[in-house]
Amino acid sequence: MGMVVRDGAGDVLMIAGQRIEEGMTALQAEARATFFGLKYAYDAGYRNVEFESDCLHLIELVTQAKKENLSAQMVVNDMRELAKIFDYCVFNFASRSCNNVAHTIAATSLTFEDVVVWLEECPDFVSHLVQTDKGLS
Repeated sequence: MGMVVRDGAGDVLMIAGQRIEEGMTALQAEARATFFGLKYAYDAGYRNVEFESDCLHLIELVTQAKKENLSAQMVVNDMRELAKIFDYCVFNFASRSCNNVAHTIAATSLTFEDVVVWLEECPDFVSHLVQTDKGLS
């Protein structure tokens, strides 16, 4: 999973990635990745956040307080609870093409042994994508 924290201008403040176990559904993986992003953003001191995911089903589950008999539901419930401790926290849908950095970090995280975090820096292998994403958002 991969996450990117950007400021209002779209500049990177933090990037993080972590390998997740195999065998998850796409929805489970998206929910885990979003919870991962929530946790690390909060731990880094961010209190006013907007989260974007390219998984519309997940955004609907979180924002519309839907409950489904899904294995991802427990993570969604945890996301809702964690979101309450932020001063401002919203969840929005964004197409994958708007966040190439997070997608590339997620793909690269398959090689990570532990959580990898870049604070106030951008790894070279995604630096060229930062400007592309800024132009799309």
